[in-house]
Amino acid sequence: MPVIVKCLKIAAAIVVVLSGCTEGPAYQEAVATQSAIPAGKGRIAVFRTQQVQGFGVKPAVLVNGLPTGKCEVDSVFFVDVPPGQHTVSASTMETSVVRVNVAAGQTTYVLCTINVGAVMGVVQLVPVSAASATPKMNELVFTGQY
Repeated sequence: MPVIVKCLKIAAAIVVVLSGCTEGPAYQEAVATQSAIPAGKGRIAVFRTQQVQGFGVKPAVLVNGLPTGKCEVDSVFFVDVPPGQHTVSASTMETSVVRVNVAAGQTTYVLCTINVGAVMGVVQLVPVSAASATPKMNELVFTGQY
């Protein structure tokens, strides 16, 4: 294999790895300035931790059909919603849909993962408990509140 082809493959791999980087304040820093859950609303926290597979895949996340943020490596974002049942979805080659029940003044957590697919990563959304999500939050980048 010619040297130029090897160099191009290495350069492409570097671009793919760097495309997975997330910018923003650390969640620990953002907590101090983050607004409280508004009266009469609940909050959905969508987060993704470090994964090797699907590193560059960042699908848009929709809540009740409206775009709210992206499922990015090592990141978390919040969506404030009225109490009740809400639909959270994201798509790559397949669509993952979960329904979560949100209580007023409470946060509901949804973990986003990317699994190995035939052509590209396949997104999977899973509701998780606060006890499971909270320890992971301090290692993430806060990407916004919607």
